[in-house]
Amino acid sequence: MNPQVPSREKWRRDVADYAERYPLYERLKVKLEKDLSDVCSKASIHAIIQARPKSVLSFSEKLSRKTYENPCDDFTDLCAGRIITNTGNEVSTISKEIEKKYKGAIDWPNSLDHTKHLKIREFGYRSVHYIITLNTQKLDEDLKNMSNPRVEVQVRTLLEHAWSDIDHEYVYKPNFPIPDLWKRESFRCAALLENVDAAFNRMQVGLERYRVSYGTYLTPKQIMAELAMLKYMLEGSVYEALSREERANTAIKYGRLSAELDDRGSWEEAVGVITKYIAETVTNRLPPEKNWPLYLQRGILMCTIYSPNERKFVEGQGDLLETLKLSQFNLEALVSLADTYELLAEELLLVKQPTEQQISDRQGFEKQALQKYKEAYGLDPSDPRVLAHYLCWEIKFSKSSDIIRYIRPSILQAICRSQEQIEMKIYLPWAHYYKGLLNLLINDDDCRSAYSKAIKMTASRHVFEANIRFLKRIESIWSEIPQYTTIEKLLKVALQGEKA
Repeated sequence: MNPQVPSREKWRRDVADYAERYPLYERLKVKLEKDLSDVCSKASIHAIIQARPKSVLSFSEKLSRKTYENPCDDFTDLCAGRIITNTGNEVSTISKEIEKKYKGAIDWPNSLDHTKHLKIREFGYRSVHYIITLNTQKLDEDLKNMSNPRVEVQVRTLLEHAWSDIDHEYVYKPNFPIPDLWKRESFRCAALLENVDAAFNRMQVGLERYRVSYGTYLTPKQIMAELAMLKYMLEGSVYEALSREERANTAIKYGRLSAELDDRGSWEEAVGVITKYIAETVTNRLPPEKNWPLYLQRGILMCTIYSPNERKFVEGQGDLLETLKLSQFNLEALVSLADTYELLAEELLLVKQPTEQQISDRQGFEKQALQKYKEAYGLDPSDPRVLAHYLCWEIKFSKSSDIIRYIRPSILQAICRSQEQIEMKIYLPWAHYYKGLLNLLINDDDCRSAYSKAIKMTASRHVFEANIRFLKRIESIWSEIPQYTTIEKLLKVALQGEKA
């Protein structure tokens, strides 16, 4: 690339060459738009999709500033698309879908995630850019001989797009020097919008957690009414009128709502509903990768309904493993699978005179539980449930409190998240228990208050027993925790009261 201004003759030749090819890029834009719509249908149905061929005028202006040896073949953005999302979380989800769809076709050396290139004290352009070489054999006949079938795809949030558009038009594009005052103003806007984007992310995640915690804002009677309506939608002619996606979402919601009821019959009925839809997708040879929420919900229900020594419990574990096969970094599936290994270990712990094989099996299940919680911790280090389980198993095996010091920042963040859950009235009473346990581990006196509130809300001896087992796993470091014996007595007294 030569930074000098090109000769008029070369400039005319290159512009004429691109003008001749321009209709091809107009048709390629249609193909790209369709591909991006397919990506968004899986990851973010509310995303805005834009696509365009580079205009001949824009091409000519770019050439007038520098000399390019062979611009029609060297430019990577002659056809470009853009996906604009509501939040940064959706940018990540869509980026993963793009990487999956165009696996092997992405030009990684020329692709760039600008969010990772900003220094700690910098604010500015934050889009994700992919340069993709489309497979010409999969294009329409008139496009198969294109010499440069590359496209650029940008993914950004709505606020990033607003800043980028204005900055590009008024700061980057003008052919005159921009005063420092207005450059500074542009970066100040970028900083403000980055903060708002982060707030939108937190709001979206928090509201989604609240939305699916049906038991928080629906009474059992209201849940039963919802289930009756969903069941009607999943039967007869109404079911036939639903789209494939609507059927799946209805079956998933049926399963989630049923899980909020303390009723085995409702759980079993939900398993039947989900099984029916999974069977339909298999019969019709529909893509299995969209089914992971169904396998996840069925797996959770089956491992709740059946005991660890029953065949259907193992089938439920199989569903959770299938979920992880289809959605590799699925936090809920990892935690649910870890829970099943805990249950298997606890079942063997009840054996009064275990054989050597049973002791070995129990230890194996405990190690598998630790491994899955560790993987979940890697995905979300401040999730209270994940962190509480991971810490207890790690301490049990290491017989050391070192990990508490190493990951103290994660513990403090998890305590804050527990408090957010408490304020939203979700995951109760467990949000109180996790807050209490994490405060206990860092020797914060607030642990007694958290446990007291949790105990008042608990009406099941199984919950008391589970929390006593937490303490049992960390008993090797009890001498380092001043409140350990107090909390242990508190839980044992509560358990005795429940039994009485």
